[in-house]
Parts: sequence; structure tokens; C-alpha cells
Amino acid sequence: QNPISSQIVYQHKIDGEDGLLAKSGCSSRNSCFVYFEVHSSGKSELKSSNILLLSEFKSAVGLVKPHLTVNVDGPFVTANHYFTFNIALETDHIAPFVWLEVANIP
Repeated sequence: QNPISSQIVYQHKIDGEDGLLAKSGCSSRNSCFVYFEVHSSGKSELKSSNILLLSEFKSAVGLVKPHLTVNVDGPFVTANHYFTFNIALETDHIAPFVWLEVANIP
């Protein structure tokens, strides 16, 4: 197989009685999304985590304002970097598209 190619590796209907919505118990495209990971068969360190929105994001129903907690440990000195931080982000609800911004780090 040519390494610079693509092919369909999985295909499934979303709507209909045997579609993903019916099998998952999701009431509509506005209430659910699909999360999936793609792993390389040749190199275990290659992985892509993805979401597939089944409708426009502004039409989503059921989202609740999340309470976010951020814990930061560091800085640590490692073999390659002087400033390494461990960041843990926790939330009580789904929090799509969280943006982390850091200021005043030397």
C-alpha cells in the first residue's frame, strides 16, 4: 500500500433504524456527537482523537455550563527544557473547545 494514500476503514449510517443514532439511543443529531480515535497500525505513537458534530454546533441541545478546575504543578527542569508544567483540567460536564491561555511565564 502506498504510504501517501487514504482509504475508507469504517463506514456506518447515522440515520435510520440501524443507524448510529438509533443504536446509541440518541434522540436527534442535535443531542449527540461522535468521538473516535484513529491509530496507526505501524507506529503506536501515532494517534488522532476526533469529534464529529452531527449538526451545526449552535443547534446543540443539552449542553450545561461546566465548572472547570485547573491544577498546575511546576515549573520543573527536565533534560530538554527549563520550564515544564503538569496541567490537569477537570470538569463536571462536557466542555467543548476549552482554550487554555498562559501569561507571565519567563
